[in-house]
Order: sequence, then C-alpha cells, then structure tokens
Amino acid sequence: MSKKLKSILLWVLCIALAVSSVFVIKHVIATTQNGNLKNKQLDFAFQDERRQTVQLSSFSGPTVINFWAIWCPPCRNELPALQDAYDEYGDEVNFLFINTLSWHDDSVTDVKLFLEKNGYTFPTYYDVTGEAAEACGATSIPLTLFMDSNGKVVHTYSGAIPKATLNAFIKDIL
Repeated sequence: MSKKLKSILLWVLCIALAVSSVFVIKHVIATTQNGNLKNKQLDFAFQDERRQTVQLSSFSGPTVINFWAIWCPPCRNELPALQDAYDEYGDEVNFLFINTLSWHDDSVTDVKLFLEKNGYTFPTYYDVTGEAAEACGATSIPLTLFMDSNGKVVHTYSGAIPKATLNAFIKDIL
C-alpha cells in the first residue's frame, strides 16, 4: 500500500471517528438533559389536528409522550412497537404522539397521509412552535417520556425505544 493511500485512509478514519463522536456526544447530552426531567411535573402546549391548543395538564392518569417526525428513520422504525403498545394499553394510558413540525417543513397534511398510508391509529398532536420539545429538553428525536398518574416523569428514553423497554416502562407507570 502506498504512503499516499495510507494517508488518505488515515484521514478518512479520523473524519469518521469525529462524526461518530459528535453523534455519541449529542446522544449523551440528550439523555442527560432528559434524565433531569425525572420526578418533575411538566406542562406545555401543543396542537391537535384541528390546530386547537392542548395543554399537557388537561390529561390525567399515566401518560406516554413520544416526540417524532416522518423524516426521522429511527422514529419510523419504532412506530410499529408504539402502535402495538397503544393498541394494548390505550384504555389505561394516555398516548401523546407529538410530531415536531417546528423542526422541518412537513405539514399536518403530510403527517396525516403518512399515518394513513402506514395504518397508524394512535393519537397524533403537533409541536408547531417548538414549545413542547423545548419544555422536555428535546435536542434529538425520537424521545419518549413516561409519566405516572400524578403527572411526574418516571422514565425518559432518547432514541428508538426497544419494544421490551417500552412495555416495561409502561407497566411501571400503571
């Protein structure tokens, strides 16, 4: 292998490590910020599909909040497990799927078409202003919060949540 090729490969490796490090650091920061929510009561506004303002405090009982977007591959990957959880626990737990419209140029219509095309029936809300994501310290998505019947955050999960973890956290808030 030539000296020039070795040098190029070394630079490529350094760049790959730097990029990977940025993603790892971003995940650690998001997890740490979201971990600071534990035992806190949150209240923030978001919108329903008719653009009516909804306050988190208007819901009572155990609640799962998932921040997601249609352009986010990890979000799309976790949606089947979240739909299954909604189907199984939807009578006992509030599920709030909050789409982060403020982060991208998607519209409510785009989201509705995506949901319909994929057969998702969970309740979807919209963070048009970014207030909801900011209140939860969301710097990346997906982000899932689990709140007990007193409205306190019990668990947070940053990234695509595994189905077993999702079910365990739901059982923990029931």
